[in-house]
Amino acid sequence: MQVYTSNSEDMTGAAQRSLCDCVIQLLQTQKLKESVWSSKCVSDAFHFLLRLCITPKGKARHFIQEDLTKLIESHHTSHFAFTSREVVAFFSQLNDHYKTTHSGDTDMFYFIGFINLVFPFLDGSVKESLFLLLLEVRLPIVFDVDP
Repeated sequence: MQVYTSNSEDMTGAAQRSLCDCVIQLLQTQKLKESVWSSKCVSDAFHFLLRLCITPKGKARHFIQEDLTKLIESHHTSHFAFTSREVVAFFSQLNDHYKTTHSGDTDMFYFIGFINLVFPFLDGSVKESLFLLLLEVRLPIVFDVDP
């Protein structure tokens, strides 16, 4: 992950997809225990993937969002709610950043697209807070009207 951080502008979409695939494979081997997923290393890896869900590189973003959705779906099947809470917390942080800086609206749109994919697999305990958060989001809507 240090490689990505230090070379983020130079990394191609294909390299991002490959790195994401490796990180997801590593995360899939982790035990579904809160103590494991809240550890710094595992938590950082999961948040790294959440950040990649808003990459401007379209093919990479879609690939990453689909793979991360599969991971969260497997956690849903195993009744592991930790990752659902982390998704909502990340979205909350993204929204707070947007509200204070009024920049990053594209990131918000990308992450809402991810929420759309992952929503069926989020734990029920986070859905109310997610709905309330979605109601808070204030993004500009641009209409392309031809005369």
